[in-house]
Parts: sequence; structure tokens; C-alpha cells
Amino acid sequence: MITLFGTTYFTAGLALILFCFISSIVLLIFRPFSAKASRERKRAFFIVELVLFGLLHWDIIVAGHQVSKMCREQGGMHIYKTVEADSMAGLFGIKYWSEYGFSYVEDNDSRGNIIRRSMINGEIVKERVDKITSQYIRITKRENVGRLVDKSFIIRITHTVNDRADGAILGELIYFTIDQGWADHWLPGEYTPWKFCNKTTRNGSTVSLGIDELVKNTVIPKKK
Repeated sequence: MITLFGTTYFTAGLALILFCFISSIVLLIFRPFSAKASRERKRAFFIVELVLFGLLHWDIIVAGHQVSKMCREQGGMHIYKTVEADSMAGLFGIKYWSEYGFSYVEDNDSRGNIIRRSMINGEIVKERVDKITSQYIRITKRENVGRLVDKSFIIRITHTVNDRADGAILGELIYFTIDQGWADHWLPGEYTPWKFCNKTTRNGSTVSLGIDELVKNTVIPKKK
């Protein structure tokens, strides 16, 4: 990942390694800097180098400009309203959220059942219920937003906290994942896409923004 003039380019470096390797071969063939090299040979060498660099890096360059622009215009965490509640839907980890102050959390399991989780006498109690009763819910949406590159290359992930009564959005966290360029795909091993626009600076340190931050900035536990 390299940032130049406000634009971040996402690469594992293999494209640059290939460029240097192939360039060395081209350099041996053209010999543009020898004493006998003509102006035309030097010009041809630089044109070949420019085309080669573009072929190896075009998707990285395009994606970098697209994501940097989308991040400036859309990304980050945006809080529109803060409310109070004693529960919330779309959350797991009742032990964590119970310590925060929620009485219970609700979610849908893999079978589509509505599960309510609460803490009773220090133990996690899980029960199936007929419907969600929490007024506020966390929703996650994933969208392929690549344009000139493969549509699976750039994905926008949007976490929102919504009021179930009218669908109003209380807050949202928007960030992007960026896949590796075509040249970097030749790297062996597993690959984890880059995340971009999910960080902020706080007290001089870089902090990652997540669902916890979004929920805590939009839904405050009711005072008991």
C-alpha cells in the first residue's frame, strides 16, 4: 500500500518486481544508453517501459483513484442521531453488550430463527422468539462498486443503525475492501483484501472504526 499525493495505491509489490525484471531484459535488448544508441532507440525504450508499467499496474492505479475518491465523498463514520434503548437487534456477544448496558440483543441465526440473548445470574441465556422487539437494528450491506476494474475488485461495506419504526438511519460506517491487482494474484498463499477508510486519528493515534464504535455513538443504554 503506497500513498502518493493523497491517493492510496494497493499493491503487494509483485507488479513492481515484474516490471523491474522485464525492464532489465528490455534494457539488454535495446541498450539505449550505449555510446551507439540513437535517439529513436532511446525513445522506443521509454515507450516500451511506459506501456509495460501500465499493463502491470493499470488496475492498481484505477482502483486507487476510485477508492480514494469514494472514501473522501462517502467513507468513514457519520452519526446523525443518538437515542436511548435497553436492547438492540443485529448484535451478538451479549456478554460484551450486557456490560455496555443492554438488557438483551437479538439476531437471526442461519436458519432464519430470531434469537434473543440475555445475561441472567452471570450466564448467557439464549431463546428463540417470534419477532424482534428492539426498536433499533444494525444492518450490514455489501456492494460491488468497481467500475473500470473487475466488479469484485472493490467492495463497499456499509454498517448502519436503523430505527425499525420508520427506517431512519441514525448512523453509518462506510469503508471499502480492495482486492489485489492481476499481477499480485500470482503471489502464493492466502490473501486478505485491504480495508480502506475504516480508520480515524484520535489523540495522535490511528484508531480502527468498527460496529462497536458505531453502536456506541448512536444507541445509549437507558438509565436503570
